[in-house]
Amino acid sequence: MKPRLRVLSTCSGISAASAAWSEDEYEFVAFADIDAFASEWLAQRKGCGRPRYMPSPDGPGLDAKEIKARRAAIKAVRHLPEIGRLPNLGDLSQISDADLRRLGPVDVLEGGTPCQAFSVAGLRAGLNDRRGGLMIEFIKLAKRMERWNGLKYVVWENVPGVLSDTAAYGAFLGSFAGGTSDPLVPPGRRWTGCGVVYGPEASVAWRVLDAQYFGLAQRRSRVFALVCLGGAPAVDPCTVLTESDGVRRDHPPSRRPWEGGAGDPGECAAVDRGLTYGIADYSTCSEDIAPTLQSRMTAGGRMDAVAYPVALTGHAEYAANSNCLPSLRASGGDCGGGSEALIVTTHGAEGPVGTLCASGAGTSRPAGQANELDYLVVHSVAFSAGNSAKARGIGYTEEATPPLRAGASGTNQVPTVASATRRAAEAIRWIVRRLTPTECERLMGFEDGHTAIQIRGKAAADGPRYRALGNSMAVPCMKFIGERLHAAHVEAVVGQRRAA
Repeated sequence: MKPRLRVLSTCSGISAASAAWSEDEYEFVAFADIDAFASEWLAQRKGCGRPRYMPSPDGPGLDAKEIKARRAAIKAVRHLPEIGRLPNLGDLSQISDADLRRLGPVDVLEGGTPCQAFSVAGLRAGLNDRRGGLMIEFIKLAKRMERWNGLKYVVWENVPGVLSDTAAYGAFLGSFAGGTSDPLVPPGRRWTGCGVVYGPEASVAWRVLDAQYFGLAQRRSRVFALVCLGGAPAVDPCTVLTESDGVRRDHPPSRRPWEGGAGDPGECAAVDRGLTYGIADYSTCSEDIAPTLQSRMTAGGRMDAVAYPVALTGHAEYAANSNCLPSLRASGGDCGGGSEALIVTTHGAEGPVGTLCASGAGTSRPAGQANELDYLVVHSVAFSAGNSAKARGIGYTEEATPPLRAGASGTNQVPTVASATRRAAEAIRWIVRRLTPTECERLMGFEDGHTAIQIRGKAAADGPRYRALGNSMAVPCMKFIGERLHAAHVEAVVGQRRAA
């Protein structure tokens, strides 16, 4: 019989870990989350009581907005049963040693502390942001659990932007591997997307995993770190997270250059064949060859802008002539924000769609704030820059569709997709609709209806479901880690027994 690893889940949300990890291999002994929707979900799906600890509205240094938000959060979970089959410990920074002792042995601490402090959307305030400081509380909790619960492994997730915060991620590595508060220093300007540190107190490996290479139809890169503490059997975290060259999920680059010209965009681009392309830097080309598609590090992150000829209105200020397609920019575009880098195609979408944002907003957030992987797949849509700020939200006209705006737009708080219905060979009508919660569940690898819970006798609204899914982890990525960690643990335990 396989041994089961006992797990404490923090920042649990809608628990991607318990959805990904087999019950034959893992046993979840407690959860911890303070969000109202997450607490409802944990109560209904996992039998948890209300959060044991909530952030106090009477804490020092809080502004009026934060005080109000904390009071509202406490009120929102008050109706939940106080005691459940499993505890929801709530605020991880308040979990006491007595709480930990009551849990008994715990093998794995799992969680993805708030990512906003390390993303462009959160202005990358890092550890100076209260949410970013929860990473330090997570580390402190792991250290106490090593003492009281015999903790062996830590699985942690965050956005790739944390690797650019050398001090914050260096503190994470130093606290675990070296047992010191002094942050480790990367060999270059930032921490690489994959690495390992072997220290006197623990071994820490990390790797950026993209959900599109694990069977999901969205680009969603996240950093996953695995910590093997001193009390763990002889498990190398690097062998758990990494794969050999022959089976890696991202295809290696071509070994010989491709010398052919760019292909024709196809019949869907119903425009004059003499129309030129404008890509990345407003450059143009001949009728036969398009300029190189450029990928540059910008405020919006590393993105390729792929453009096909479309009918344009209102872009005279950007076009050298009436036949020139303006560039699709990764920052500072028509919307005035920083995340309107789009992939624009003229064919049916069979590839990945844009990342589901942790805010649940899709393209809706204050101007100038963006997510480094926040963009949409848009098909054969024309762009109009001449509309007002409000009109440049999501909209449709017979001749031109305004940009899918990255700024705030009232109640439009969901991811959006532009799609087409062909009525005749010469006419296409475009419509814009929202992704449904079920589609978002599938994009994250959850079963249909995973977030379809009842709140006070009524079906949960779509908004909280979108937000919970955006805050969660991609299930196949977690499954990949969980299966390999358990297999490595069993192999190490068997090896120890044979050696004894």
